[in-house]
Amino acid sequence: MNGTTEGKYTEFVKQAGLEETIEDLGIGGARLLWIGPRRLDKVIFYLHGGGYVLSVACPEYWRAIQVELEKKGLNVGIAMLRYSMSVHLSEKLVY
Repeated sequence: MNGTTEGKYTEFVKQAGLEETIEDLGIGGARLLWIGPRRLDKVIFYLHGGGYVLSVACPEYWRAIQVELEKKGLNVGIAMLRYSMSVHLSEKLVY
């Protein structure tokens, strides 16, 4: 589980032939990383675990879910939250 969430995401979309879609949320380095097409009418919002110390593990899984849902006529956007690890958080955000 080495590497950053954003680094793993960038590597994944490149290998999968998908467009990289990243939205800066404007607070504490938080960003939305869209897997597949960015759709706003139906969204799965994925918050990975790791206790603010581990990066995302499996964007491939969420893309597979998205593809299976599309086969059933359900078009959803999938967004992962990229947030700062605890060792990088600003004191202003903690208190």
